[in-house]
Amino acid sequence: MAVDDDFIADITGRLAPLGPITARRMFGGVGLFTEDRMFAKISGGGVLAFKADDGNRQGFIDAGMTRSGKMPYYEASAEQLEDDAQLIEAARSAVAAALR
Repeated sequence: MAVDDDFIADITGRLAPLGPITARRMFGGVGLFTEDRMFAKISGGGVLAFKADDGNRQGFIDAGMTRSGKMPYYEASAEQLEDDAQLIEAARSAVAAALR
């Protein structure tokens, strides 16, 4: 199933405060990049997930996010998807992980 272009535009628009975001179609989903680093993915089913590492994983777990597959990405919660401030906070954390 292809990721909906409107969903991609909505998410990248809401994450604009982070700076330039590039969406690249890959493996049936979409990777979200900043500074040429992938910090989030949208699955073919339209699930947004953020990159995690040892520096932010526990914060994601504490926020109620669950792991998305085998890769180190955690699914955005319903609350994050509804609240721009929470969405941007999770994305900032994921960008930091991608840059480490």
